[in-house]
Amino acid sequence: MKIQNLQLKKLNITALFDKIDQSQITSDTIRDLFDLEASERVNTPFIELPGTKVLIIPTLKKEVVIEPNRLRVSDASVEDPSKSKVVGDFEKVYKAFIGKSTLRAYGYNYDISLQLQEDISYEKLLSPSLKSLINGGKLLEAGARVVFSKLGRKFDIQIVPSGQEKQLEAHTNVHYETGKIDFTKLAKELLVDYREIEQAINKFVKG
Repeated sequence: MKIQNLQLKKLNITALFDKIDQSQITSDTIRDLFDLEASERVNTPFIELPGTKVLIIPTLKKEVVIEPNRLRVSDASVEDPSKSKVVGDFEKVYKAFIGKSTLRAYGYNYDISLQLQEDISYEKLLSPSLKSLINGGKLLEAGARVVFSKLGRKFDIQIVPSGQEKQLEAHTNVHYETGKIDFTKLAKELLVDYREIEQAINKFVKG
């Protein structure tokens, strides 16, 4: 199979903690971190559930999610991760609200769309042992998931059908098990990890 177009649809930076004190976190304190025009500010839905606070900024295609022990800052505005402002957004939210929380881990998530030049050959995604599961039936769809460690990082790559013709989706994560974040390195990590995932996906699809 050959990839016609590989497109980044959404990326986020996620951090895990022992717990997050949400008592001082309001819709306005989150909005204040972003340079929003008055018209944009009123169009930023804020969802508050038990233990979870979500701010959505439609005009910027950004989202902030704060859970009891998790912070996630997302950006769906760019196809090139080097042009994303997600690192700066994440740093602002992190430093504003994390306080005395203890960091457990952080990582990057990339949602990627793969448009292929030809019909998808699902059989190529299956090993002989997996093909045996079909047991005389007709294979309709298949996907793949691989989790591996490399140079202190844990990669989780899932490739699944998108429901569209000649198209696959990749949901990927790079996990850093650490109690400290060096914000000066995040932009480089974000890009290096994406390029490594991009390369891995290309090799996998080509077979």
